[in-house]
Amino acid sequence: MNLDISQDTIYEYLHHEDIAEDVFAYYLVYKKYQDDYGIDDILSGNVSSTIYARLFNADFDERVSVVNLVMDGLLRQVNVYSFEKNCTDLWYSFLKDYRKKMVSSYKSCVKEFIDAYHFKLQAELLSISKKHEYEVVLNQIQKMNVDESLDPKSRFDSCTNPFFKQKEKMESIESSLKIQILNAFEFMESAFKNGQEMTIFVTNLTMSPEMALYLSSHTIDVYEKYKQVLLIGTQKARLLDELAH
Repeated sequence: MNLDISQDTIYEYLHHEDIAEDVFAYYLVYKKYQDDYGIDDILSGNVSSTIYARLFNADFDERVSVVNLVMDGLLRQVNVYSFEKNCTDLWYSFLKDYRKKMVSSYKSCVKEFIDAYHFKLQAELLSISKKHEYEVVLNQIQKMNVDESLDPKSRFDSCTNPFFKQKEKMESIESSLKIQILNAFEFMESAFKNGQEMTIFVTNLTMSPEMALYLSSHTIDVYEKYKQVLLIGTQKARLLDELAH
């Protein structure tokens, strides 16, 4: 999503002209680095030799900005994955419940799902993202027109096809995210070796709640290697490890 950010927009949030001017100037530099370094290409594994040459001659602030941009790219992808996984899990939960209540009609199970959703809404138990997940799943399950005259197994099977398409979509994003993480590490190794930039990158991966949750359930050998080399063995590392599990 591309946002139209101006100095005036930043001022509306900060209410301090000088700070808004500084933040906007930094934002422009940040955007320039994003375009100049081709962050999407880095995550796709298509890095030109000119990028490495530029980084070799760049000052530390510019190098850290590139590390943060790579991290931002991964966070966007992990957020997409988390949303799709949560939708898949919620949908699976509905189907599991429906399977247990095959004596009831499909529509009655959908109504129970809606009632549970409205209860959580009224009790203010759902975040904005959780509301969106419920709305997506609700929209999908309401589309189904189940023939109640079929036998229970046929009825159940008839409403699972869209779910399995959703599951395939989630798994495709999951696979893409893992590839992007591996590509990011390959870039970091080529550009920074075991320098401070790599430490910053590994620390940021571990400190991000969304990424930490993903890494706790997926084995990324290169991440584990650098976490051991750069972080483990200090009190800070132990705290980071606890956050990730």
